[in-house]
Amino acid sequence: YLALGIISPKKCILEALKRNNFEFSSGHIGITKWIDEIVWREFYKNIMFSFPKVGRGMPFQDYSKSIKWRSDESELNAWKTGNTGFPIVDAAMRQLMQEGWMHNRLRMVAAMFFTKNMLHDWRVGEAYFMENLIDGDFSSNNGGWQWSSSTGTDAAPYFRIFNPITQSTNFDKEGLFIKKFIPELKDIDKSIIHNPPTEHRKYCNYPLPILDLKESRLREEEYRKKTIQSGGENIGFNEQRIIRDDGGKEIGRGKKFEVYDAQGNALVTGDDGDRTFRIAFNRKIKDREWEERFGDNQEEYDPTG
Repeated sequence: YLALGIISPKKCILEALKRNNFEFSSGHIGITKWIDEIVWREFYKNIMFSFPKVGRGMPFQDYSKSIKWRSDESELNAWKTGNTGFPIVDAAMRQLMQEGWMHNRLRMVAAMFFTKNMLHDWRVGEAYFMENLIDGDFSSNNGGWQWSSSTGTDAAPYFRIFNPITQSTNFDKEGLFIKKFIPELKDIDKSIIHNPPTEHRKYCNYPLPILDLKESRLREEEYRKKTIQSGGENIGFNEQRIIRDDGGKEIGRGKKFEVYDAQGNALVTGDDGDRTFRIAFNRKIKDREWEERFGDNQEEYDPTG
């Protein structure tokens, strides 16, 4: 209903607040979490408006333009059809095919697996989700994929990768979700269903993993490090940047966080990534430029603007 414009986010939040004694951060945890998700949806719509490049196939973080994504047709097809050999990923993708929907956590798990373990271009996955999600929202889908691939605003650090086996164990302990969408594994005991042994896979006609989690993680980290080291000065939000003197000479590397405008100009820098972005976002004015450029000391400014 939100994606089709049948109901407004304001109406959703108002009705949620009515049922939660008009509390945003306390009361019923399900309601407060739902409100948070509505706010995230609006956040990504504002990003799309303020930084039009992200809606044109470009990453929010400029350094990531240089990432050399892999392309393997067999891996891509295995991911699309739910045959990667990782049960939670496969169950999520099969649910997408059958119902046109999946839980937000599963979207993150599937997207991180695609962009970090498989090291495939986030834009390919983004497009595939939009083709198949009944609740597909362009800005939310774009923001979610860029977050998962560490190319977007306030993105997960490139070295943070959801382990699909751990995620499965933590959030589908009994394996009920897996059994529902992967009937081949319906008789597998919960103690091994999250990563079935080879002999069980052969007996159930379930595929072997298409990759090794540890090796793929190390590969992704190596790719990112090389990209960052060769990416020059304009590395982007939430990454280390080169510090130069007035003459342009490199004098060191600082742990600074930067927020860019649509042209790639650094607008706000600071030592704390989350706070720096909140300050920049909330200081935006009508002409879509930022009101001020702040120095390293952010304490005197109110992040809520």
